[in-house]
Amino acid sequence: MYDSYYGVKYEYGDHEVIIKYLDSQGNEMSLTTYSIIVRTLDDDGRAIDDYYYDLDMQPTQYAGYYGMHWDYDNNGWNNRITYLDRNGQPVLCSSGYAIKEYKRDADGTITGEFYFDEQGNPTKSSFGEYGQLYERDENGRISQIMYADADGNAVTNSAGYAIRKYTYYRDGTVDTDMYFDNAGNPVALSKGQYGIRHNGKITLLMDKNGNVMLCVDNILNGFPFIVVVFGCVLCFVMLVLPKGWSILLTCAYVEFILYETLMFRETGNARTNFVLFSYAGNFLKEQSIRVGVINNIWLFVPLGTGLYRIFQKKWVLLIPFVISVAIELTQYITGLGIAEFDDVFGNTMGGWIGVLVAWTWVKSHREEPPGRATRDRDSGIFIGHVGSRVSTGKKAYEEN
Repeated sequence: MYDSYYGVKYEYGDHEVIIKYLDSQGNEMSLTTYSIIVRTLDDDGRAIDDYYYDLDMQPTQYAGYYGMHWDYDNNGWNNRITYLDRNGQPVLCSSGYAIKEYKRDADGTITGEFYFDEQGNPTKSSFGEYGQLYERDENGRISQIMYADADGNAVTNSAGYAIRKYTYYRDGTVDTDMYFDNAGNPVALSKGQYGIRHNGKITLLMDKNGNVMLCVDNILNGFPFIVVVFGCVLCFVMLVLPKGWSILLTCAYVEFILYETLMFRETGNARTNFVLFSYAGNFLKEQSIRVGVINNIWLFVPLGTGLYRIFQKKWVLLIPFVISVAIELTQYITGLGIAEFDDVFGNTMGGWIGVLVAWTWVKSHREEPPGRATRDRDSGIFIGHVGSRVSTGKKAYEEN
């Protein structure tokens, strides 16, 4: 399986290729946003236009556009891509531009790209720059990206840096990427990280000197099982603390959720995945998918526990769903990650598990065993014991 499909089928016609995607049984299938690409070719066999369709051959939109048009220079190299609406006219894509022009060196290697609107005027991308300029290492891999203004000078993008530098493993995969301002000085992003180290499927935040930081994110990313342990401990603490402290801890945990799901993300394309259980086929095959699903569920378990501990009402079941939908909408509007139904399902399920845990705890601790002193668990003050004639204590306990 590659990405979300198992094969590709090509149907050739006169100056045209129809591209269809196949499932594990060899049947035509739908991708997240389109199913079929109809590609027009010139006399030299080069792609001129791509248009996107669903399985019923109805035009469909991908990242804000319905098709793409390629232009070539005198050397036969692609030097411009124009994004098209369903009528074949230039249209702004979700990245904020309608035209992307490439800069190349004498060998045809791409050294940069710049963005323009429907009328051909320079325009910013959703990432905050007018273009990008590249430097490459001896193997031709991009070793530096400089984000540029309309004149080609370094400019700070929406993530807070102007230059991004890369190093690679021997197999060609990215090892580290570090962030710098327009003067070439190291710059920290939202979580205090100056860069990222890629270790297989795991990403670790780095400090100014390129060392892995000691922080919650790295512990959770490096040791996925810690997420479960952390969730269990936090749920227990929320249940045994006095109610006032549980309220404070739950509010702090909501801020933690927003921090984890939004603050670290870089603004980019508005991306969506509206296919529920899209991970089902790979859940048992890929560890990264299992870790992602578990994290989505466990992230909201303490939230559900804290909410029911505070309110003890059935309507708290709606809150995890509402918060998750709000996060996914924010990710879609701002481009902070991918808005997915799977995330909403996993978050909501986690919240409901937390509510169930808290409901079970509250129910089992509502009545104290006979013959033992009772304590108001919210205030921590003894209020009487079985057999006592202190009516005020009994009344206080019943009201609690």
